[in-house]
Amino acid sequence: MRNRIIVVCIALVLTGVWGPSASAGVILPPDGAALNYTHVPFRWEPLGFSFLPGGGAAYQLQVVEDNGMADPFAGQPSAVFLANVDAHEPRIVVRQGLEFGKSYAWRVRGFEYDPTPWSATYRFSIPALPAYVPTFSVTETGAPIQPGITMLTIFSQAGQIPGGQALFVAVDEDGKVIWHLTTGSVFGNDLRLLENGRILYISSNRGTEGTLAGGIAWQSPADPNQQVHHEIFPMPNGDKLAVLYEFRDVMVGGMPQSWRGDRIVVYDRHTSDIVWSWSTFDYLSTLDFDATTMTAPDPQGKYRWTWTNAGIYNELDNSVYISCRHLNRVVRIDYDTGEIVYNMGFDAASGEVDFGDNLFSFQHGLEALPNGNLLVYDNGNRRNHMDQTSATGMTKVIELAFGGGEPPSGASIVWQYTLPSYNNFVGSNHRQPNGNTVITAGAAAQVIEVDATGTEVWRLSRVGGGVPNYGIYRSTRDASLIVDTPGDTDGDWDLDSRDFGQWQVCYTGSGPADLDFPCTLCDVDGDDDVDAEDWSRFEDESTGPL
Repeated sequence: MRNRIIVVCIALVLTGVWGPSASAGVILPPDGAALNYTHVPFRWEPLGFSFLPGGGAAYQLQVVEDNGMADPFAGQPSAVFLANVDAHEPRIVVRQGLEFGKSYAWRVRGFEYDPTPWSATYRFSIPALPAYVPTFSVTETGAPIQPGITMLTIFSQAGQIPGGQALFVAVDEDGKVIWHLTTGSVFGNDLRLLENGRILYISSNRGTEGTLAGGIAWQSPADPNQQVHHEIFPMPNGDKLAVLYEFRDVMVGGMPQSWRGDRIVVYDRHTSDIVWSWSTFDYLSTLDFDATTMTAPDPQGKYRWTWTNAGIYNELDNSVYISCRHLNRVVRIDYDTGEIVYNMGFDAASGEVDFGDNLFSFQHGLEALPNGNLLVYDNGNRRNHMDQTSATGMTKVIELAFGGGEPPSGASIVWQYTLPSYNNFVGSNHRQPNGNTVITAGAAAQVIEVDATGTEVWRLSRVGGGVPNYGIYRSTRDASLIVDTPGDTDGDWDLDSRDFGQWQVCYTGSGPADLDFPCTLCDVDGDDDVDAEDWSRFEDESTGPL
């Protein structure tokens, strides 16, 4: 049996001295830090408040622009941010007042009856935005929007972003950029903010989980036969589903052609081994292809066959869904057996499509909804089985409901929204908790939020227009840019030896324990104790320092 250390904590009356504690040494932002975000988590060493009645225990945080003087607070400069903070947690996320291109100084003190002396002064900077980061405007109607920040994956066909890289940014509700990060590849850089506070994205054809600052917690293998494109999706257990290129020779007219299909895989989150694999070549007929895109090979000498641009896992039906753009098809795959549950989309030569002719074409953006329906971004390039132009084409987001039992035998559109402009490539949709839908008009470099009736309530537009200068591959709406990583007691988005040390200090065993900060951060499973179950989760998700 594992030995248990019982720590008896004695409440101390506030002394006004800043000293060691269970979380001693955790200062955020660290002194001298340079940040790439303006929503900034602050944290400082706790004081021992007595919490006696009427004492009014609290912290006070003061932030000013750094004037370079030895004491930037001399002369009582105007505060960029000044607020009282709950005495139970020595931390706060500041979401207003901080800007790119400026340096700041900050300090904190305690109040309980009387103020303590100020802490040491700490400094940090937020370097100016690179010139290639676009600016945005926002229009609103006054109707309710889903509160939060919007994450964007931005690309440039005209070389506006140095090195041909893709750019990630987050903007607030006013369209102001609050975070940015460049990656190592030009296109198809899926991006999502994870529940653990890190981001999941594609960089240089590798699936990557990392921090907002660019630290890397996990990557798929650097293997030319495992080039990730378009989608990296989190599985419920933390494994990663990814779409890979796959190449095989196909006999056409008695001659071999090199076709580019796709392999869908699931990576183990610890070892990066492939634990599940499914190939379009093994399950889809090569009799089915889009005549327009297959008339000639691409610059790499490959014929772009399926062009899978989305792959998601749906826990409700234990299925993987993929969007094969160049087949105008969505395929549902049983995760346990690998067998196709249905092919939905355009009728094709093989006769293997089950239903859904002309529901969508050249689609993107699959999203499985809690009600069992499916959101699809219908680019519309082959609407009515005809090649569309900028003059004739239209792009929609459609919600599909399925009928005929399980497996379904049909699908119908139960909600739709037609975009203001035709988007013949890229795009996404993201249903919100309030029923609104956030939609990416990628070629126009716009994000449009509509309510349940399809009425526009919010629009983000890149100042200067869309492609070829800038386009938006995908967008998501999230409640906050800054999210706690469960078990991360020092606020650096990793789980390492320092966090383990704090876990040891905070261990209570099973049962309600009335936890105080920072031990609340060690309660990974949220049951008001720090026990073996929390340790199991911590051990399973440990990253080491990032």
